[in-house]
Amino acid sequence: MNKRIPPVLSIGFPVYNGGRFTALALESILAQKFGDFEIIISDNASTDETREVCESFAAKDRRIIYRRNHTNLGAAKNFNTVYYLSSGKYFKWMANDDIYDPDWVLECLNVLKKDSSVVLCHTKTKRIDENGDTIGHYGLVLRSDSKDPVTRFSELVLIKHACFQIFGIMRKEVLKKTNIFGAYAGADRVLLAEMGLWGRHYEVPSFLFLRRSHSHESRRLYPERNTRVAWFDPSRASRIAFSEWRMLKEYYLAVNRSPLSQYERVKCYAVLGKMFKRDWRGFAHDIKSAGLQIMNHSSAHAAEALGGK
Repeated sequence: MNKRIPPVLSIGFPVYNGGRFTALALESILAQKFGDFEIIISDNASTDETREVCESFAAKDRRIIYRRNHTNLGAAKNFNTVYYLSSGKYFKWMANDDIYDPDWVLECLNVLKKDSSVVLCHTKTKRIDENGDTIGHYGLVLRSDSKDPVTRFSELVLIKHACFQIFGIMRKEVLKKTNIFGAYAGADRVLLAEMGLWGRHYEVPSFLFLRRSHSHESRRLYPERNTRVAWFDPSRASRIAFSEWRMLKEYYLAVNRSPLSQYERVKCYAVLGKMFKRDWRGFAHDIKSAGLQIMNHSSAHAAEALGGK
């Protein structure tokens, strides 16, 4: 009799040591003009005040579900955790340091409800600093709203973009057909490209999303792709990454999973060929780094063996 009615929207809130900005982020989403949503917080064993902040919000608003991991599972597992716990028709991820205009959810949902060809909706992005002051506007425009899946895939793969769309609202029925959030550097780019193979992205032409830049954001703490893997999955921090090759493989698998014609599939393979040709230095660097890592590992073992004699 007390069975909970699923909300229209599920908001996944993966967080680790986000105590400084978490309250501001939650306040902005709770102030939305559209309120039929749930917020699923998964705390990745934070060591700061994150737990206290989240528990205080959960005690005041029944739409907030707070859970805490015993250990830091890494970003990928935490992003997937909030997805698997969600129950809404639509889904979005939310970072602990971003801010949303009160119209953000309503504007995005209106687009998704009116146009079934759109699988992901977001808005234009304003950049803010640690104090919330505007430092710029993100002006890159992608043709990820094209009716042609190959064009969408090409734009999302070949053009360097900030992946802000990962925080847009997605159709959950489409998202569950993807590989969700992989435990490798660049998984957000691959997921956006795969969503683009299933349907259109749409950008609401208003600056309703405020993306915060600060000294402790993940891209500053883990600036290089081969070291960034530790953010996605701490258990792989000391392993050989092959980040460029892994992304190429995942793009290929995404194309194979998608509802394309054979002709469209071949054209998407050609896009990946262009990516390989353009970024060949990165692929070569992966191999060189792996070789050096193996040599250093072997040298360390040899020195340890000699020292034991």
